[in-house]
Amino acid sequence: SYLGDTFFELKNLPKAIENYRKSLEILEPLGGKDALNEPLIQDTANIRSSYAYSLAATGTTNESFDSFKKIIPIFEQKYEKDKTDKMTHFRIAMAKEGLAVTLNNIANQPDKPKSERISVLETAIENYKQSLEIYKIYQNSSESAPNFNVDVDKAVTEVTEAKNKCEEKLIRLSQK
Repeated sequence: SYLGDTFFELKNLPKAIENYRKSLEILEPLGGKDALNEPLIQDTANIRSSYAYSLAATGTTNESFDSFKKIIPIFEQKYEKDKTDKMTHFRIAMAKEGLAVTLNNIANQPDKPKSERISVLETAIENYKQSLEIYKIYQNSSESAPNFNVDVDKAVTEVTEAKNKCEEKLIRLSQK
């Protein structure tokens, strides 16, 4: 997974995806054998998150969507158990943003029926909003964001812009 992170930083997405996939091939069977191993579950979810981001960045929508749908509940359950866990809270924001990007990519597929594209865009907008709510907590707080090498101000700006573009796209699509 560390190789995957390195390749992701180097913008070599095929190699990042390859290494994340290899990590998941090792970790996921172990998790199935020990469903109570919380650190293993979290490590696997974190790697799956990086994998999903890499897939989303390449426009691979189905697998990215499935991965985000698997990890978001894991992060949310962990955060429900410990509301002081800023790291997991921030991971939720990042995963919701990644899911929104994936949904936006799905909505851009011209072969999808108009009603489906509208529904997907509405879900993308909702995920962008949920992501923004969390990012803004760290932007407007004296507490610093967890160390993810994320510029929170930039994240708020980028997510706001992406949400606004989705809303504009939804209006245009609804008017057609």
